[in-house]
This record gives sequence, C-alpha cells and structure tokens, in this order.
Amino acid sequence: MNSFILKVLIICLVSGLVFTAPSVKKPREPLCSRYGNGPCVNDYKPICATDGFTYGNECTLCAENRERTEQVQIQHDGSCPLHPRKKKNHNVH
Repeated sequence: MNSFILKVLIICLVSGLVFTAPSVKKPREPLCSRYGNGPCVNDYKPICATDGFTYGNECTLCAENRERTEQVQIQHDGSCPLHPRKKKNHNVH
C-alpha cells in the first residue's frame, strides 16, 4: 500500500513539473515589409531579439537588420529578462 501511494505521489509530482515548465518559443522573423525604409515612429512596444538586446519596437529591429549581414529575429514580445540591454531607437520620429 505504501509503495502504491509513493508511486502516485511521484507521478503527480512529475506531471506537475511537466505541465508547469515554461514553454520555449521558437524565434520568429520580424515583419519588416510593413515598415518600408522610412523612419520608425516612437511607439514603445519592446521586443526581445535573438541578439539579447531589447528593441523599442519591431520597426527599430528591422532598421537595424537592414544594416547587418546576419539577421536578428524576435525571441519574444517584451523586454529581454536576462540581458535587458537596450538598443538606441533607430531613425525615430
């Protein structure tokens, strides 16, 4: 009986860990075609990019990517929690 209860407790513990584990999202491409080559507006909607920098919005990431050879993707919406480095706004008006 005790081993049965122990097994049930272990199963509950393991299943609880599986269902509460944070989900890891795959990086996504920024939709740069919606912004063109013009200046970005100063609309603060931070995004965390795969380079570890927090960009003020998707447009500023796209502007930065236009000047790079290796494209940076969006890791997730919001600031980067582990590396809260901020990039300066690029061509903000």
